[in-house]
Amino acid sequence: MRPAPFRASALAGGLDLDPDLPPPDDPVWTLAGLHVLRHVERFLDSLGMALVLQSDGDDDMAWRLADDYDDSVGARELTRHRRVRSHSGMRRVLRDDPRAVPLLNLSGSVCLGWRDISWEGMRFDHLLQPGRLFLLLTFMAPQMPRGVPRVYVHLFAWQAPFPSHSLATWTNGAQLCDGPQEIDPRLRQAAAYVFRYPRPIQRSLYGGWSVIERWWRDASAQVLTARAE
Repeated sequence: MRPAPFRASALAGGLDLDPDLPPPDDPVWTLAGLHVLRHVERFLDSLGMALVLQSDGDDDMAWRLADDYDDSVGARELTRHRRVRSHSGMRRVLRDDPRAVPLLNLSGSVCLGWRDISWEGMRFDHLLQPGRLFLLLTFMAPQMPRGVPRVYVHLFAWQAPFPSHSLATWTNGAQLCDGPQEIDPRLRQAAAYVFRYPRPIQRSLYGGWSVIERWWRDASAQVLTARAE
């Protein structure tokens, strides 16, 4: 599948473009994810693509997206979007619908590592074709008790072992970041690992990240070798 053309002029962010959607109580502390979904939906519409959530509406992803909104608003907005609730359903979507752009979830903690992956057991490095658009919702808890957690929705075009830059990124308060964003090396390594071995990265896997970093070096070398051939 050819990558979709990138129309930066259709990108938007912030809370002012959807007057019918009440803002969250404290957008500084939250993604304002329901606004982000509206922005993403409009952008994908301009490309002839369609958003698909890997969510049952009552999971970590739904909670992150609807955090600090009124419950009724969250329930209403999440039902506006196509949702896939099973692994088999997502596999069928990616196989049969080239317009579908899945939104996946990867949440983190400085204590426990990366976890809360709704696709546990699914290898997205095999399911996504090169150039296929996908979205990743990431959350990292602050290192200090009073720090502000950073929540992001990144739009990527798939490239193994994992893309180095996003095409677009929305963060706290539904703000659109300027230009493509370089992905933090630790996030990139962790995401690549769980796309290959779809299970949470727990504390027991930590060894100064030696396990992941060793795998990352090997995986990157294999990808480069395959390209050269």
